[in-house]
Amino acid sequence: MNSEPIMSRQHTPIGWFPPRTNTSFAALLWIVLILAGCSAHEETCSRDEDCREDSVCNLERNICVAVEAPDDDTEGAGEPIPGDDDDSAESDDDDSAGSGEILPEEQGSLKTTNSVGRSGSYFLPARAAGEPLALLAGYHATGGAGSGFLSTFVDLARTHGFAIVAPDSRISPDGQYTWEVGNLANEVTPDYSHMLACIDELTARPDATLGDGRILAAGHSGGASSAPYIATNEDRFQAFAVLHGGVIAGGIGEHLIPGWFSTGENDTIRSPEHLQEQMDYMTALGFSDLELHIYPGGHGISDQEASEMVAWWLAL
Repeated sequence: MNSEPIMSRQHTPIGWFPPRTNTSFAALLWIVLILAGCSAHEETCSRDEDCREDSVCNLERNICVAVEAPDDDTEGAGEPIPGDDDDSAESDDDDSAGSGEILPEEQGSLKTTNSVGRSGSYFLPARAAGEPLALLAGYHATGGAGSGFLSTFVDLARTHGFAIVAPDSRISPDGQYTWEVGNLANEVTPDYSHMLACIDELTARPDATLGDGRILAAGHSGGASSAPYIATNEDRFQAFAVLHGGVIAGGIGEHLIPGWFSTGENDTIRSPEHLQEQMDYMTALGFSDLELHIYPGGHGISDQEASEMVAWWLAL
């Protein structure tokens, strides 16, 4: 285009307007300008920097066009990018599926009951939806309840993000809260079945992904022998822990998994020598990944003992 201003016969500049009384002449002048393909407000450019801040350069016509009202010939200006809507929808769906929603901590009583109507306790840490959790399956000491075992480990579960299921034992014929442990190969006692049912109750929950091959069976004192009994007979268990307790001969299975043994140096009920004997028995059965730990104190589970047992388990 000629960059020189187009003049009328009287050499009148483009910006000059004839008197309003001669409206027909003004109309005729503007028609001529339009037909010539020029417009007084168009700015020529070769790049965006040649235009005002509210405009961009149309490189096909070498003119500046307003961003708010792109020229029709500007390819794709103001148009949605093909597939953007689909991508947005897909992204929203993904966010919902793995939304990152944090589920709150939960602690309570199990609904599953045994033959005498006892149930147990459970704990779920605060967790992301769908996050797999390791599970501690605990056996309380004689005369106790699942809630007592849970209270020993709940702070560690909160810190390390694992779940706990702690059933209540049966009531023995003499009225004691004790566990029945099988002493024959493949023997299944009511307490054995009760533990599995309590675990199944938690794993069936849609808001908790539990186990993931990381279930530790652990028992204290009179509940200790139940841990290797069930864990060596069920493939779902990763390891067992005997805390201030023992092993019942005969009922141990062939699932050769790691084992933890621990007691207090002053424990007169389950002495360090007794725990060594229990570990030797398991070694003779083919269990090679076993550890024995002796702690200051007596028959109770110390904070150090609980913490180090959990660290050992979670590192497996």
